[in-house]
Amino acid sequence: MRVICRNAIGLMLFLQDKRAWASFASRDLQAGVRHRRVVPSSVPFGPSPVASPDRRCFAAAAKPKRGSVVDSYQTVSVNCAKCGERLFRYKKKNGTKSNLVKCFVERISEDCAGVLRDHGTSADPYSCPSCQTEFARSAIIRGLPALKLVGGKIRMTKK
Repeated sequence: MRVICRNAIGLMLFLQDKRAWASFASRDLQAGVRHRRVVPSSVPFGPSPVASPDRRCFAAAAKPKRGSVVDSYQTVSVNCAKCGERLFRYKKKNGTKSNLVKCFVERISEDCAGVLRDHGTSADPYSCPSCQTEFARSAIIRGLPALKLVGGKIRMTKK
């Protein structure tokens, strides 16, 4: 994947599939021209399958890892911070080294308190079954269902 970054100063060229895009900042910014297309004579004109001058470049977000790679991740327990009840066990990439901010539903290995099973609609926040503390809300992150955890409401342990 090639990503173009646009600078206001200098000359930038982007070559892909025998097509070149050039932007001359000093002259074109004054004239109001955003891009100038340079096409070799051997290449026919028409819409480019790669990029067009009107679109801004973006890098697509990577999907979370799945399958056998996730099986090797360390399993951590997610407990309620108020009452200490184990809510679920989660396959986390780097163990307990970093904070748990979001949990992908497919990586939850064991639903100890039945939190996922007893959850109603997707708009309802997730709450602890024993003390009714709301600890998460549902979300879609990079196309996969996930829980966004509320800060300070859960505690993560290795056990």
